[in-house]
Amino acid sequence: HAAAVADLESKSREMDASKVETGRGIEEKKAEIECKKAALREIWEKCTGLRKSEGHPEPVEPKWGTEHPPSLDVARVRVRVNAEEVELNSNKARGETLHKDVADLGELVATNTAKATEKRSEAGTLVEKGEKIRSE
Repeated sequence: HAAAVADLESKSREMDASKVETGRGIEEKKAEIECKKAALREIWEKCTGLRKSEGHPEPVEPKWGTEHPPSLDVARVRVRVNAEEVELNSNKARGETLHKDVADLGELVATNTAKATEKRSEAGTLVEKGEKIRSE
């Protein structure tokens, strides 16, 4: 009888531990579901903004997890986002090129200014020498 009671108590402890572990797993799943719902809401808001900007009617947001959302034309949105990303990258590259060109032109202006100053001083000395020679 004592062995059976001990066996029942150990099984009871195992079941309690299993219940706690299962409860933790359920809470983790609930947290994951909430994260996914938040990500879906964020995507929904972006797609709704795109639809508005293109003049399409704004659909009602579904109840996430219980209703299926209407088609968001994901492929169309992805193509548009990719095109905008390519354009942004080309604009960044163009901006970097322009900044480099401006820096190069700044250096060129500085060197040309230094050369012009040097040439002016040489011209001044030549003029003085010429006047000195004429006066002799």
